[in-house]
Amino acid sequence: TDPPSHFPTDPPTNIPTDAPIVLATNPPTDSTMDPTPLPTSGLTSAPTPGPTLWPTTEPTLADMCGSCVGCAHVTSGVTTCRGPSDTEWVTHATKALCTEHGLGYHWCFTDLELETCPRVSGYNYYTECMANVLSDCAGSRNVYSTNDAKNIKDCTVIGGDLKIASAAGTSVTGVALAYLVNLEKVCGNVHIAQIDAPTLNGLQKLAFVGGSLDISQNSYYGTKDMFLTSLAGLGIKYVGGSIKIAQNYYLEDLGGFGPVTLGGNWAFDLHPGCHSVCEDAGMYVSMYVNCANLCNSDSSYKVTKNGVADTTGMYDAECAGNPYTTAPPTPQPTAQPTPQLTAQPQACKNCWNNIPGVCQQANKVCWNLLPSGECPTDTSPC
Repeated sequence: TDPPSHFPTDPPTNIPTDAPIVLATNPPTDSTMDPTPLPTSGLTSAPTPGPTLWPTTEPTLADMCGSCVGCAHVTSGVTTCRGPSDTEWVTHATKALCTEHGLGYHWCFTDLELETCPRVSGYNYYTECMANVLSDCAGSRNVYSTNDAKNIKDCTVIGGDLKIASAAGTSVTGVALAYLVNLEKVCGNVHIAQIDAPTLNGLQKLAFVGGSLDISQNSYYGTKDMFLTSLAGLGIKYVGGSIKIAQNYYLEDLGGFGPVTLGGNWAFDLHPGCHSVCEDAGMYVSMYVNCANLCNSDSSYKVTKNGVADTTGMYDAECAGNPYTTAPPTPQPTAQPTPQLTAQPQACKNCWNNIPGVCQQANKVCWNLLPSGECPTDTSPC
């Protein structure tokens, strides 16, 4: 009934004299600080000594870096930016500093909310979009292969919908997306599905979608190296309709996507940690189907969020850099000069022979106006 003799009644003597980095969510600010206290998170008083109270794993994901995963080696609560691999982490205070490294770096959100800006009323962006469509880029376009992408590589504005999707026997890879680098606006809907690329690099300039945006089922036909892991490379700032992001089983966070000026609703599913349980096809016909089965049924690997455009001013600071937050100024008509009243000529004085008139020659001969309202030749108004 007594504790085993090897259980000390006082803290074990092999506790390190320096604070273990796995115990604190924030490093001590004073190097002389006593390193032995346990983490304060969740604890209001000193626990009864015993080996089971010492954590056997590092701090949890929620304590460290919000929605990002792969925190096994994170040692500080200020780490907010993930590198291209799950084990590379850097400390950055802002999203901008994080993305300066390149497309492979993710900003870690703590609230898993899409940053949105209220839609500007009273300005028709769709009309503006259509006014800039060239004849070669009018109507809708489908990109099912690299050749399809080449065919629209010179388009800056597409007048209809844009669908980017792999199909059985064809594949949309990063090579295909690179041909879309000039695209800035799509006046209709954008659907990105079943592509075989880990990022959306190539769509950096695509800032405007007049309709809705749908990013789903990436990658359906590819291997794990081709699953979409990041929204990096997507430059969208305005969506006139709704945003849907779903069934992308290697997509763990929003990767810095936003803020977006939004006209409709938004909804997304993220799958933190899913990649660790569905790396092969398992008993299913494809790896995608295996991931769908494992990570939809287990809520541990699925985060679902939805909402509408923010109207509270919560993201005002972020929205300040969005060009679609405020409408362009309405052209004002050019002011026309106010017509000046023509002065009425007065009767001349001292006219020769006392013959009155309103026009006078040099020798004071006076004349009346012509029917046209002008003075006769060689005369001037008095």
